[in-house]
Amino acid sequence: MDRYRLKNYIRKCVREHFKQVEEATTTGNIAGYNTPMAFSDKSKKSKKKKKKNSENSTGYKTVPIVRR
Repeated sequence: MDRYRLKNYIRKCVREHFKQVEEATTTGNIAGYNTPMAFSDKSKKSKKKKKKNSENSTGYKTVPIVRR
């Protein structure tokens, strides 16, 4: 077989294969995680947002750390 015929044969086989294969996912039925602050940095804005979210969701207020 020359290169041209080989290329065409491979293309034909790949196309036929993809027609037969259905799409598959590995995370289709897995529940996601609720992590709103997963990618936050350590800036003041992120800390304030984290504090606000924690106070609103629990109903409690945060207490500052007292150093002796």
